[in-house]
Amino acid sequence: MTKKWAIICGICALPSFTLALYGGFQGLPQIVAMLAGILTFIFAFSAFEKSRLNSRISNSSLFSRAKKFAIATKITTAIIAFIGSVALFLKVSPVMMLIFIEVYPGILSITLVQSIWKAIGLEQPNLNFEGQMNAHPWAWNWNDAAFTYLTTLIQGGLLSLTLFIFGILSLAVLSVLKRARRLH
Repeated sequence: MTKKWAIICGICALPSFTLALYGGFQGLPQIVAMLAGILTFIFAFSAFEKSRLNSRISNSSLFSRAKKFAIATKITTAIIAFIGSVALFLKVSPVMMLIFIEVYPGILSITLVQSIWKAIGLEQPNLNFEGQMNAHPWAWNWNDAAFTYLTTLIQGGLLSLTLFIFGILSLAVLSVLKRARRLH
């Protein structure tokens, strides 16, 4: 695990984590599962960074710039979304709209995992989407933990995929700009 990825993943997970706490994922199983999901991404990104594949593609200065640009953009949107999540908690209406960057992947993830749970016949988790604490928040429930961990992985995957697509698009734009400079 690298410190770099712990900081990047921590910052990027902060708005989703605070929204999840506000939105019903407040019990011990949910909190532990979300933290485990974040750690999973930290280890995965750290491992990828040390991989041969990353070494081969990182030799390109264009790729390196695109990667840095995509990560900087994600950190910026995470900070903006975190401000929105704090505004939601404080009920500052106009600023709440800043959370939408994180809300849609979260809703999609929850809906997908609820569908999986229903399809395989598992009990739906003990969540309270009213922003209030569950009746037994510190009681351990493996079902709630597994649901939350899978939701965290899917949401992180969706956000990472978005970041990857953004990085590819920025790589394409940087490539076109580099070629245009060569022509002049």
